[in-house]
Amino acid sequence: MIRAPHIALAIVAAAWLSAPPVARFAAAASRGAEPASAAEVAPVVRHALDRALAAPGARLDSAVEERGAARPIDCHVTEADVAQPIEGSGRLAVKISGRAAHGGHCDSWIWVRVRVVAPVAVATRALRAGDSLENAYATEERELRAGHTPAAIGPSSVATRAVAAGQVLDGALVGAPTLRFGEAVKVVVVSGSLLIEQTGRGAPCARGRSCAVLASGKQVEGELVDGRLVVQGQ
Repeated sequence: MIRAPHIALAIVAAAWLSAPPVARFAAAASRGAEPASAAEVAPVVRHALDRALAAPGARLDSAVEERGAARPIDCHVTEADVAQPIEGSGRLAVKISGRAAHGGHCDSWIWVRVRVVAPVAVATRALRAGDSLENAYATEERELRAGHTPAAIGPSSVATRAVAAGQVLDGALVGAPTLRFGEAVKVVVVSGSLLIEQTGRGAPCARGRSCAVLASGKQVEGELVDGRLVVQGQ
């Protein structure tokens, strides 16, 4: 069966209109568009980007708009909306709206490339998995890459894997201290107001947990505090 041309066109038009605005924008930008040029974003767009920054202390080092055939050139932008938090440098779509030259309302989507920098922890020396981070890092302003969340470092934080000197410490490289397999440790069992201290050795445990095997053969799980494994009794 062969569809008439006008029926095929109607189906295509219906599919186009039912697509989300961002999808229509992306399709238009990629289909036969002229090579995009770049220009600094309008102040209202920059303000919206600033509000969307996710990391503490992050700032925009640069934000440029890719201008191509899909952008309305006569639209004076008065509002801008960023759909999701900005976790790092990259390319994202921004919805803009405003007034056209003839006085009517205009809205569209634009592509923006951002470079995001923030204060992050940087290793000052090579670290092994399990090494304490005390006096082992400095805070520097570096570029943030999407998907690499800056680490939250506490007094007892350790490296969870080998780290090179000068490497940025993101969340995947930092964790709470855990026991190495077979490592001797003092185990303090807390049961109400009663404290029972005995010796144990590090045992296999879930990632980020600390476990030990007691002399009786019982395995316990707790929190490392000042080099001792504190276990809450049942």
